[in-house]
Amino acid sequence: MLRGAAIIVTAGVVLSLGVFAIRVAHKSDAWQYLFWRALGFTFAVTVISVVRMRANPLILMARMSRYGLLIALFMTASQIAFISAMKMTTVAETFILCALAPLMAAAAAWPLLGERITPAVLLAIAL
Repeated sequence: MLRGAAIIVTAGVVLSLGVFAIRVAHKSDAWQYLFWRALGFTFAVTVISVVRMRANPLILMARMSRYGLLIALFMTASQIAFISAMKMTTVAETFILCALAPLMAAAAAWPLLGERITPAVLLAIAL
């Protein structure tokens, strides 16, 4: 469990440092930055899948369910939107809007999934 927590914290730190990389790369547009970022992520995921899973990453991708493909599509769209936002506006504005994600998810859960927003959920969102 401790190892998993360390990996998550490390991933958060590495991805957070990407904000500085976006600002330093002021001469590149969002699509150039996204290309190099995707290349780096592809390399990292390939190495991890070969070392850890001992499998060809293309075969693993081919085995993904349609939900896995849909999730990959949404993750791609979110990265494009995030990097574009970082290039177009300030870091503070982007992260304030990102911080609203739990509120938007809770608000969408009621009409889409029939889930009720409890007082505990409202308190967690407010915090």
